[in-house]
Amino acid sequence: MVVSVYKPGQHTPLLVQAPVRALDPDGAGILTIGTLAFSVASVVCWFQLDALRAIGQGWWLGVCLIGVLIGAAGMAIAWRAHRRRRAQGIAEPALEASADGEDDPASSITETHQSP
Repeated sequence: MVVSVYKPGQHTPLLVQAPVRALDPDGAGILTIGTLAFSVASVVCWFQLDALRAIGQGWWLGVCLIGVLIGAAGMAIAWRAHRRRRAQGIAEPALEASADGEDDPASSITETHQSP
């Protein structure tokens, strides 16, 4: 027989997110990859500009160049935050909670197992 005791006033969620570290908390890596992709696309569009204009799609080069500009601005901000985070040695909040030895959110449920 299984008996579960619930303590009133404490809500325990059905699903609890695991305390895992973010792979890229600043977004610097993904911004770099996206900016490089827009750079490559800009070069391709530059070389194919006559063909793009012939089919009325010459605006693609402008989109690629704007993507490079926005990505460069985002990279500058993200890499500065990345360097600041690394210099200060700031840990992820999810890892701090697990390192502090806080209890599991589901610890308010107590199970008693008795054999029949």
